[in-house]
Amino acid sequence: DDLNRQIISEKRLFWDDTVCKFGLEAPSEGYSDSDEDLKNMANDESRKIKDGIIRFYGNDKWALLIGHKNKKNEGLDEDGILNFLPNDCIVMHDHLLANYDEKYNFVNAECNEHIKRYLKKNIDEFPEHKWASKMRELLIKTNSERNELIDKEITEFDNQKINDIYTQYDEILAEGEKENNDVDLTYVKIKNEERNLIDRLKKFKDNHLLFVKDFTVAFTNNTSERGLRQVKRKLAVSFSFKNINRMKDYAIILSYLETCYRNSISRFEALKRLVNGNPYSVDEIRQRSQKVEKSIA
Repeated sequence: DDLNRQIISEKRLFWDDTVCKFGLEAPSEGYSDSDEDLKNMANDESRKIKDGIIRFYGNDKWALLIGHKNKKNEGLDEDGILNFLPNDCIVMHDHLLANYDEKYNFVNAECNEHIKRYLKKNIDEFPEHKWASKMRELLIKTNSERNELIDKEITEFDNQKINDIYTQYDEILAEGEKENNDVDLTYVKIKNEERNLIDRLKKFKDNHLLFVKDFTVAFTNNTSERGLRQVKRKLAVSFSFKNINRMKDYAIILSYLETCYRNSISRFEALKRLVNGNPYSVDEIRQRSQKVEKSIA
């Protein structure tokens, strides 16, 4: 609960999820009343594995992971994160359309690393088209120039530079539309895929270019991917969790260990405190982190 409250007080957040398989063997402590569907599946001999998910919410300091039996959007509200974020919070994600629901107040930032991959795929499918290469180059070059300014402790582009970037972005998309219109319908599937990519970049332009106007906004959603990396490693070894409760337990334990690690507390030290019944609290981690930052300053 303390970690949840800490997360919703942050001004910059990242979130993502990953599919996790879990077994339908009944846990020794039983299913909850809301898990009637899992009870029924457990009695079905043809189904012994189900796809659930683990979600990550956090940033470079805080990591909250939550396990769910499915990927339905209702789980987002159950998590009690997105629906409590204020309108000055910026949330980075991988084009998760549920985030654009009118019930949420936060600002959306799109991951540009993912869009770079889609642009690369388009380049491979239409090597004669120039727009995707130009857009990819524009995003990479802009981020590089931004990082150079940050290294010099400069916190923003000037207005002329921002306007130039936005103008180039629009011109490249206009070129992409023309190149797409010239594609023969023989290639209708990839023609439509390219069209969808152009439309996405046009509709969500401000979300993709938010890093241009605000240097505190990340270029990628790599923070979330790092938060879920350990989950993917575990599944690569063990394939699935024994049941839904073990998956939820794993998410809770990993939240604690990952948060400690992101605040310069070794996992060994964190585990030692945990098994001795005296785990690090959110307040203790926050105070320790503040001391470290002051000593560095």
